[in-house]
Amino acid sequence: MRMKCSKCGREIAEGHLYCENCGQEIQIVPDIDLEIENSIHETLSTLVENISEEEGSDQEQDEEKGKERKRAGKKRKASFWILVAVLSAVAVICSYMGMLHYQGNSFEYQMKRATTCAADQDFSQAIDYLNRAIALQENNMEARLLLAEYYIQEQNTEQAKQVLRDIIARDEENEEGYKRLIALYEDEQDYGAINRLLMNSDSKPMKEQFRRYMALEPEFSDAEGSYTEVIALKLSTNTTGSIYYTLDGTKPTSASARYTTPIMLESGEYDVSAVFINEYGISSKTVTKHYRIEVAVPLAPKVEQISGSYDRPTLITVEVPENCSVYYTMDGTMPTMDSIPYSLPIAMPLGRSTFQFVAYSEEGIAGEVTTRNYLLRVNTAIDVATAVNLLMQELKEKGVILEFDGSVPNKSGKNVYIASTLIQIGQNDFFLVAEYYQDTVGTLTRTGGLYGVEANTGAIYKVSTDNKGNYLANPY
Repeated sequence: MRMKCSKCGREIAEGHLYCENCGQEIQIVPDIDLEIENSIHETLSTLVENISEEEGSDQEQDEEKGKERKRAGKKRKASFWILVAVLSAVAVICSYMGMLHYQGNSFEYQMKRATTCAADQDFSQAIDYLNRAIALQENNMEARLLLAEYYIQEQNTEQAKQVLRDIIARDEENEEGYKRLIALYEDEQDYGAINRLLMNSDSKPMKEQFRRYMALEPEFSDAEGSYTEVIALKLSTNTTGSIYYTLDGTKPTSASARYTTPIMLESGEYDVSAVFINEYGISSKTVTKHYRIEVAVPLAPKVEQISGSYDRPTLITVEVPENCSVYYTMDGTMPTMDSIPYSLPIAMPLGRSTFQFVAYSEEGIAGEVTTRNYLLRVNTAIDVATAVNLLMQELKEKGVILEFDGSVPNKSGKNVYIASTLIQIGQNDFFLVAEYYQDTVGTLTRTGGLYGVEANTGAIYKVSTDNKGNYLANPY
């Protein structure tokens, strides 16, 4: 039998909960057990037959006896059986109505009917039963999870996602709800939705379990503010991905500088803006912090020997600023902390040379550069080339080298001897010659050998320094 609307009388389509004509909510009457309905009909039919038979019997007796007493007895008996029939009908109807009430208000019954329909692949009807069950027990998460599953079976993923979001809203620790919802987002590669879900959640276990999908704001190792020292600012985040940053407050993108090592903030003002982009391409919120760095800049190194021409061997001495280190170059290039560190006076090279000196503070701040240009010309009896040849001849005679090409015993490389300066030891001038080993690929390495060739006589000496940096010469 098709149901009709109690308000407008229009027939209601199967499975609908509201009248399509007037919008009246349909009062759902659960399915009636067919055996109960048949039992009612059989009981009523039997009672009617019994009453008819009794009436016939009493009539025969009335005809036979013709007495008024029998008529009265018939009426009493008929009344009795009518009463019995009415009471029986009332009992059956009450039982029937009780069954209806039980079915309509039984969570277990609705769940059983839902699973039965689902087993028959009738998910639409199963969903109707589940909605009735949930109306009876709103906080039953198992029923809601089953409802989401049936929506998925019907390929209605949008409705399934809504059901799962409702589950999480009611129970933020419902792990199964998170897993199923995230699985749906994964299938759609909607990683932004996963990130938003987790960012808005208060469930620490779920955030930890699915942290790979989150794009948290980068964390700064140092709080923003004013500093009197250089800061090595470190940026970190929660999972795999990349951090991009700017130092002028502009919004960073994937085209900005990528963070790989600590950011050195020296003297000045910085607006450091950073964003994290995880491996799924999801961007975090941008974080900006302001830093003001006021660090004392080292003074320029003081070099005692001024620029100019020199005709005597000269040592270049530098006054190192307090709590600083000085580095220098000899070819005019800009010195850095990777250049030659200054520790002892430097022998001025022969010919023209350009020295650059810079001081670095303990915080790594560089000061101004001091530049010196020199020209050293000294009148000697022998020149540099002759001095080197005389040294190599002596070393060959003593077996240090095998030939004048610098080849050495039991090695595939050779020794190279370089004389770059003239020094004064005592009253004599010496060409200072350093020994290097050159391997087969051309790499030069200092051996530590240091020789002096007397500039007027060509005598060979072994040169060393004392703890004050003074040169000492001993005959070789």
